[in-house]
Amino acid sequence: KRKLNQQLASTTLADDLQWNDVLLDLLLSLLSLPNQLIRKSVENSFSAFIFDITESGLQSMVEVLQQTIDNQDEDEDDEDDEDEDEDEDSSDDDDEDDDDEDVNMDDNEDKDLQFSLENSKRASMDVDEDDEEDDSDSDLDDEAMFKLDAMIAAQFQMRRQMNKKRRLEDLLHFKFRVLTLIEDYFKLASASANILDLIEMILAAILSSNSPGNQIEAEVLDNLTKIVTKTLTKCQIDSKSLAEINLDKAFGILDKAMNYITHINPKKREMAPTVEVIAHYILKLFSEIYRETSSCPKLEDIVKVYGIALDRFFVHQKKCVLKRDFFVKSSQSIPECGVQHVAKLASLVSSSRNDYLKVEASELMRHAFSLADKGSQEVKEKLQQCISKDKAVFTNYLANILSDFP
Repeated sequence: KRKLNQQLASTTLADDLQWNDVLLDLLLSLLSLPNQLIRKSVENSFSAFIFDITESGLQSMVEVLQQTIDNQDEDEDDEDDEDEDEDEDSSDDDDEDDDDEDVNMDDNEDKDLQFSLENSKRASMDVDEDDEEDDSDSDLDDEAMFKLDAMIAAQFQMRRQMNKKRRLEDLLHFKFRVLTLIEDYFKLASASANILDLIEMILAAILSSNSPGNQIEAEVLDNLTKIVTKTLTKCQIDSKSLAEINLDKAFGILDKAMNYITHINPKKREMAPTVEVIAHYILKLFSEIYRETSSCPKLEDIVKVYGIALDRFFVHQKKCVLKRDFFVKSSQSIPECGVQHVAKLASLVSSSRNDYLKVEASELMRHAFSLADKGSQEVKEKLQQCISKDKAVFTNYLANILSDFP
């Protein structure tokens, strides 16, 4: 909450101040409060201007998921607690003063007399207690004093730990509320071109989730991946917004996603399925652009990235998390991915190092021919070009197939 307030204060001094960024910061600040009514009000307000949220606003929400509590925040929290205690004490004193003013003069005289008598008794008791404390203090040696210091230090340390635990719980709940806003954005603004900005930020957060300073709690990361997987799998692409799509940004997301799932260590494959969903969504986006405009400016780059993943799968199969299903889905979105690599697949049918990979290559090649048969005339022509270019490879492939027959 403090960081959001500091960000809001700095934003108000900026020259490029935008109302939607300020409003979102205010909503996030309110969302940190543990109040269900406020939370519902924030969610309704967020939905009302969801199409006006800028890239900076989306970044603010993702940064909340990466927030941590450091020692400086703990010290500031202790100071805030002390200030709150002092405020409560001062407010109590003010209330007592107000109550005294409402009492009549006669009652005050009686209370003053009674108060003076009680004070005299307390004074005599305090003198006796002070004498006893002086006697007890005089009996404490250095060893006892050191033990007392250790007990006091332990009490302070316990308080700091309790404050940190409470703040961690509050921050975790705050992140879950922000995840609700992110899910609403995916559902309601999926047709917006800004959806790519959010996907790019989330992908960056996932890729850096294991690096120091950017670690996200396991519960938060698990819910985030579920939201991304669920919404992008069912997300419908609006053809009206295709003209607003930044193709360079879209391909950059695809390149990062493909590079991650191609080279990720199988022992750290937890995030791979979500990243695969992101890659398939971008391929689906390019497929819609290709279908609507009959052209795809990034087609050659996409085919190249697909080929790199294919090489990784067949050369380093034990160290690769990809499966045949990934390549099948990818080529269904962009048929050229499978068609333009049929020569490579034909070669792998006979040259792969084990029978499993030979079968995988044969199935992928069969799928590529099926796509060409059902595809456009342009796809069929590209398949014919590939066959004509590498006749020797296909002749050897057919010879191996015929040799299996008696």
